[in-house]
Amino acid sequence: MMKKILFAVLCLPIVMFARKNDEGNPNPNKLLTTITSDTINGSFLKIQITYDQLNRVVSILQTRNRLSKSQKSSLVKPQVHKVLSQDFEYVGNNMLPNFRTRATYTYDGAQAKDVVNEFENQYFKYLDGKRVGDSIFCNFRCDTCTNASLVEYSKTDSEVNRTFEVAVDYRFYSGSYTYNTNILYNRNVAKADFTMHLRNNDGFGYHYTYGKFDNAKNPLKHLNIAKVLSSELFDFANEEEDPEGQPINKWNPPCMPINYLGWGYLNVNNPVSYTKRGNDGSYRDECPLKNISSITYTYNQFELPVKCVTLRKTINLRRPNNDNVEGISKRIFYFAYKDAVN
Repeated sequence: MMKKILFAVLCLPIVMFARKNDEGNPNPNKLLTTITSDTINGSFLKIQITYDQLNRVVSILQTRNRLSKSQKSSLVKPQVHKVLSQDFEYVGNNMLPNFRTRATYTYDGAQAKDVVNEFENQYFKYLDGKRVGDSIFCNFRCDTCTNASLVEYSKTDSEVNRTFEVAVDYRFYSGSYTYNTNILYNRNVAKADFTMHLRNNDGFGYHYTYGKFDNAKNPLKHLNIAKVLSSELFDFANEEEDPEGQPINKWNPPCMPINYLGWGYLNVNNPVSYTKRGNDGSYRDECPLKNISSITYTYNQFELPVKCVTLRKTINLRRPNNDNVEGISKRIFYFAYKDAVN
């Protein structure tokens, strides 16, 4: 059940980028192609973005890459394993996608290959050229299919709301999950809440509060899929599926999924600092962890980030103030671009 809940949470956040500028005029400029993390314990993460001839995102693939030496030479070759994939489909020359498939993978040692763990099919719905909702169909491997027939979606100049319910049929009980995404923004995102309600119980989720942004360009904003995914935040999926904190009880989701990046497609600029909590304090079971993240950037001549260094401090709210720091971790990410097709 934990993996089912975690996948449903992961069905929220992942990455994409660009064809129009802030005023809506064609501006091919540069397209983001890869984001690669630094190497820790012989392993690094990578996101690869693929485009078609119209500069539309057609696939996004996250991989975990483990370095190992070849038996025939001293060369270090990465063992590449899929973590999460997204594939987009379009009708004609429309710039907005009508369909997306997402899948998570696990490595099957017996078969010596990556196998699909869970997948989701998503159909986007439009009215007068604007997204108004979508239909989601999820399948969890070796279990009953679950589906959300309609996702409600609304957007104003300062807020994005996305709500849907997933029917659940497990071996021991039946019920439903209600998911709600709420993002408040102006020029940049100020607050983002991702909440799940299990049947009629309290809500669980994680919540971002942003403190400061830089003055450079956010490459996410200019992707052709940015408008469709404005209710999502960019992040690397946690490839090991390890929670930052243990669940409060066996029926609850992890306290917070691990993340080192987390900003929106709506942002004009890039976040410099933000706080993430596993709960907003209004529910019965408060998550005891809080993350305070700071990011520094290196930019190219187009004012796009080519490198960022993230520093994350994890605080345990249940400990005394003089002994509440769980740890401080650091990750580095590198961004690569290509020229758009004219």
